[in-house]
Amino acid sequence: MKTNSFVRTAVMLFASLVFLTSCKKDKNSEVTIDTDYSMASDNARAELEANNLGAAADAGYDQAAGAAFRNSATNLLPTCATVTIDTVSSPRTLTVDFGTSNCLCSNWDGKYRRGKVKVSWTGGYRSAGTVITTSTEDYYVNDILHKYHRVVTNNGLNASGNPVFNVNVDTAKIYTSDGTISWTSLRTREWIAGDSTLNLMDDEYYITGSADGVSAKGTSFNVTITQALWIKLNCKWIVSGKLTVSPQNKDPRYVDYGTGACDSQVSVTINNKTYTFSQP
Repeated sequence: MKTNSFVRTAVMLFASLVFLTSCKKDKNSEVTIDTDYSMASDNARAELEANNLGAAADAGYDQAAGAAFRNSATNLLPTCATVTIDTVSSPRTLTVDFGTSNCLCSNWDGKYRRGKVKVSWTGGYRSAGTVITTSTEDYYVNDILHKYHRVVTNNGLNASGNPVFNVNVDTAKIYTSDGTISWTSLRTREWIAGDSTLNLMDDEYYITGSADGVSAKGTSFNVTITQALWIKLNCKWIVSGKLTVSPQNKDPRYVDYGTGACDSQVSVTINNKTYTFSQP
């Protein structure tokens, strides 16, 4: 009897070990679901401020150009921003100075800025061949340091009669609390509306092209715009467009900015699962 009891006990212990080992194997073999869309949101952040720098440069020029240009466009810049222009130097230069303490851009995007945006240009903004260079100096947005260097070349009119520009951001760094976002881009910007008025706020653009970056978490990625990004200066966010973010050693992220409504919502799809985040 004792022998039979011992055998039964041994068999039960063996079965338990097999079950536990099997469970452990099953647990270890589970596939980790990829839900990290930080590369997409970091790209959106870098893209948005690159566009904002262009808007600041345009508004600064209009404000400095004189009373004939002063309309609703000048309201884009707050009164705490100082604009200076030098039309004697070659190339001509302009500085938008938000000061050394936070300056609220309430009529623009509601963000606080400080530091300088510096612009130089080789000819008329609407003249084919003109090169406009924008850089930042001690430039903070909502207390986060941004370093940008952006070169825009006027390529003249396209077949639709719209002005077209090459936009090369060869340096973009955003120093967030989670890490540094690094970003470069080669884009084409088509001016699709508002080019016949003196009002910046009715300007609209299509943006196409590509970008490369490193997220705040340290993941390298590249970006391809698959449907033109639609920019309206009377909206502080990108209103529509699609792009693909391809991180290193990860599946693509498919990003959708919507269909034209002025809202911050962006959807990103990873492995057929869709998530949402807000543009900053």
